[in-house]
Amino acid sequence: MVTIRKTFNKIVPFLLMAGISLGALFCKMSPIVGSYSACFSLSDVIMPLSGAFSLWLSLGIALVRSGLTFWHVLSPVKALVYHIPGFAASIAWARPSWVLRIVLPAVCMVLFIVHPIGRYAIPYTFYWLIPMIIHCIAKRSVFTDALASTFVAHAVGSVIWLYVKAIPVIVWWNLLPIVAVERLFNALAMTVVYYAVLSISQYGRRIFIRNTSQIVHVK
Repeated sequence: MVTIRKTFNKIVPFLLMAGISLGALFCKMSPIVGSYSACFSLSDVIMPLSGAFSLWLSLGIALVRSGLTFWHVLSPVKALVYHIPGFAASIAWARPSWVLRIVLPAVCMVLFIVHPIGRYAIPYTFYWLIPMIIHCIAKRSVFTDALASTFVAHAVGSVIWLYVKAIPVIVWWNLLPIVAVERLFNALAMTVVYYAVLSISQYGRRIFIRNTSQIVHVK
């Protein structure tokens, strides 16, 4: 029974999260600012959550997502650019070290500020202080991990997009209130999905153990 429980605790959440993440690719959320065709999907929202279950799961999902993007746009650069932020955030969840939650956002702040456009929208980078603060003073929970990770993704993605697309200053200022709502929603969504995956896996484990016990009893 102990072996069965351990198996369910590891494999079932892994498989559920993989299925949800890949299925969520087809649920479009909102257009990406600066792009004429790309959109955020629900998979982008919950991608950092994969780090809570397995770093190998994060890598696998990132590779599949990049492969699908490459097949769609036929550009390996775009395929990587679109999915680096989510993968970085999943690593920050799986390995919540000061390097990933303090140094990485700080580097993103510097890169944003030294850019000819970014220097005129410095307040935009203040959001990236959030994972630093969480790492230093907040008690770890699913929600705080989700909030820190989604802002790591935001920091990495914003810097990449700034250097690739050179989005005008006014756009960054207009995004300030939108980012707050968007990232809070992302953190809440990941928290809900996390507990839903655990609840489903625990329910499935109880049913499996009950049926297995009945079969053994009959024999």
